[in-house]
Amino acid sequence: MIDQTQRSIEDFLNATAQRSPTPGGGAIAALVGSLAASLSRMVAAYSLTKKTAPEARTLIEDAAVKLHRSDELLRALIAQDAMAYEAMTAARKAAQDDPSQASDYQASILAAIAVPMEIAGVASHALGVLNEIHTITNRYLHSDLGAAAIIAHAAAEAARFMVLVNLADLESTPMRERLTREINETVRHCRDHRVAIEGFVNSALEPV
Repeated sequence: MIDQTQRSIEDFLNATAQRSPTPGGGAIAALVGSLAASLSRMVAAYSLTKKTAPEARTLIEDAAVKLHRSDELLRALIAQDAMAYEAMTAARKAAQDDPSQASDYQASILAAIAVPMEIAGVASHALGVLNEIHTITNRYLHSDLGAAAIIAHAAAEAARFMVLVNLADLESTPMRERLTREINETVRHCRDHRVAIEGFVNSALEPV
């Protein structure tokens, strides 16, 4: 299997445009989340200067470490999404040929759902970290700050669709309901963080 993270940007985009299920929506959601985390890391990096107050420095340095970890996780999830999808596709075919394999197929659905659930969760975490420091970031990076927040929220919203489409084939109604609540709650947290950051950026950038 091709490691999507090792492709050039052009190759990745061309592969996405092909009549092929991978890379698909889940991988794109993870990539978008990683872009948001990377941009957030840049905001943090530019917010550390010789004039940064000690308390603010501690907060930003801690945020930078957390954002780096979020970035690493999201990059890994790009590849994991393709692997989970291919495993689910194989399990579906096996269950169609042999009904005794139905439980394995259900397990593969849960595994495929787990990836976009994690994508949304990591995006939410990164947004929360960004929200903790947004008022002390470098004012010249406020446009990037706002962009990062919007993009991270978009990644979570996209991941939500990937969860919902696979939930349709899950036999357990209680499990479907629980996972639906969880992904909706995660996305709501993302929206709250984005709104807070977006409001701050608009106030900072819009002419009086």
